Amino acid sequence: KLCDHPACDRYADSSERCYWHSETDNKNPKEDFEGDNLPKNLAGAYLSGADLSGLEINGSILQDSNLSHANLSNTKLNDVNLADADLSSANLEQATFKKMSLVRVDFSQANLVGMSLVNSLILDSDLNRATLTDVDLSEKTIQDSMLTEADLSKANLAEANLRRSNFRGANLSDGDLT
Repeated sequence: KLCDHPACDRYADSSERCYWHSETDNKNPKEDFEGDNLPKNLAGAYLSGADLSGLEINGSILQDSNLSHANLSNTKLNDVNLADADLSSANLEQATFKKMSLVRVDFSQANLVGMSLVNSLILDSDLNRATLTDVDLSEKTIQDSMLTEADLSKANLAEANLRRSNFRGANLSDGDLT
């Protein structure tokens, strides 16, 4: 029987939804699918608490997906659609975002230490209470976003486009704001 998620054409086993859309926490796609052969269209996927660390994810659609509490440390994301995704409390330490528009993404309370944005921008996103220490955001765009109480200590924000973003209560100590 087909998965009942509207964006999916995969078969479900015993439940109404396939592996990607079933609301099961702590999935391990690396183990369950032997490496980084993730399907391209994972719109609406439920990957809360999943271990995606160290993967290279290219061209996938993760729009509207739940990646809260997921481990994406040292993951390389290239041209991935994360619009409206929930990455709250996710571990994105040393993750690389390349050629991406991160629009309406919930990064609240996420660990973004050492995260790298390459030809990418963040728009209308929630980074409240996120940890962005030692992040190089120089000449990057973080626009219309909430960074209240975020930890940006030692972050490089030189010549960054921060239009209409809210930094109320954020820690900007030892950062470069030139």
